[in-house]
This record gives sequence, C-alpha cells and structure tokens, in this order.
Amino acid sequence: MKLFIWLSLFCLSGCIFSDIEYVPCNEFGRDVCEEMGDRIFVAKCKSGAVGREGVYDKCIKDMARHVGDMGFDYFVVIVGLGDTYSNDYTMTTNKPITTYHNYNANTTRDFDVYGTGRLTGYSAYGSGSSNTKLTGTSTTYVPVKEKHTITTNTYKALFMPIEAYEIRNYNRYYRVSDYM
Repeated sequence: MKLFIWLSLFCLSGCIFSDIEYVPCNEFGRDVCEEMGDRIFVAKCKSGAVGREGVYDKCIKDMARHVGDMGFDYFVVIVGLGDTYSNDYTMTTNKPITTYHNYNANTTRDFDVYGTGRLTGYSAYGSGSSNTKLTGTSTTYVPVKEKHTITTNTYKALFMPIEAYEIRNYNRYYRVSDYM
C-alpha cells in the first residue's frame, strides 16, 4: 500500500514522459543534409499530470541534457508544436454501502418442556417471553460505473545541436548551461 501511495505521489508531482530520437537527415532531403548536417533529433514529451508549460519546460531541459551529453553548448529548435487532448474513460469500481441496524423485537412464544425424573411420566408445560435487540452495521460492496476524463499535454520538437560560431545563423537558440 505504501508503494502505491509513493508511486501515485511521484506521478502527480511531475510524471513527464520524454523520448529523444535521432532522425537521419536523408529523410528530409539532400538540401537539409547539406545545410544542417546529420544532427537532427526529435523530442516527444507528454504528461497527464502537468500543464502545457511544465511539459514544454521539461522537454527543453531534456533536449539541453541530450545536447550537453553530446558535447555541444548550444541548440536550436527547428520546429516545435504543443497540443492538449482529452480522453474519456469508464471504470467499474466497488463502492461500499453501509447499513445501520437498530432493531427491537418483543416476542412471545409457547414452548413445551418434557423431562423424566424419579417419577415416570412426569411432564411440564410453560410459556415465556423474549426481548431481542439487534444493533450494529453491515457493509456491502456494489459495482458502480464511474466516468473519468484524462487530459494529456504534449510537446514535440525537431532540434539540432549547434556550435558557437553558428549562433549568428539563427534568431533563437538555447544555451545548454541555462537548463542544466
């Protein structure tokens, strides 16, 4: 149970899934290969627990870490696109229903008592009353269908590491040290 709580808190506190892949420049054409070289990557980031800005920020940090690991100090985002979408889900869960009992009953019942003793054929007959009080609770679990909506925020970007002398070729660039 404690593990479930910790995993839930971890996911709610910022589960942003990101994936960075290399894209061969020949998939864009010869002109792109000649101009940019063979150093284009795609970053895909998404989260159902963090807003759009949080997904964007984490994605930029992951790109900076990737570029820094490659030995570069700068990178540019060639194309970046964020999106938000929602999915509706129906789940069946068991919900408790608790019944509270407070029951009083007075009953009268005739009963016969037979027995033997020293005298053969001895019998007795009698009547009595009983007072019964039932109190307490009982819990029953019933299936209930619940509707939930999960909203996912995404950011997808093509990016490229650049050298310091290439900064002048781009209007906007990112410095790796700003995000590490």
